[in-house]
Amino acid sequence: MSRLQEAIATFFNRLLFVDDDEGIRAVMHVILSSATPFTVDVASNGMDALALARDNNYDVAITDYQMPGIDGIETSIGLRALHPSMIIIMTSGAWLDERVMARIRSVTNGFFPKPIDSSKLMPRLQLILTRYALHVMQGRANEAFLEQM
Repeated sequence: MSRLQEAIATFFNRLLFVDDDEGIRAVMHVILSSATPFTVDVASNGMDALALARDNNYDVAITDYQMPGIDGIETSIGLRALHPSMIIIMTSGAWLDERVMARIRSVTNGFFPKPIDSSKLMPRLQLILTRYALHVMQGRANEAFLEQM
């Protein structure tokens, strides 16, 4: 295992997948549990996601945009308030205008269209996690260097 892979495994332990479609939740739970090192939990709506996030320390959340109750944007804002360093990815099968996409980009770390193709999602998720791990590793290297001075 490379140093980067070790860092990713160290930084990221829990993932929350949020979607109101039971079939998508079930399939993505199996895919994410088998293809990632994460402990994966699922929620059927934004309010349930926030309740889970109050009781658990999630590193990553993947949430649908259109859900009953609060939408994915409000869910993302709530998740970010609970866990400021959480990586949040939004999904949607609906056509979204540029105004909505700009809002999504302002509160998430990425967007992935539905239907979710796991062969494309996994590399994208890996890229986002790698960038974050490198950022954290660089920060720690900078702190260690400053401590030596």
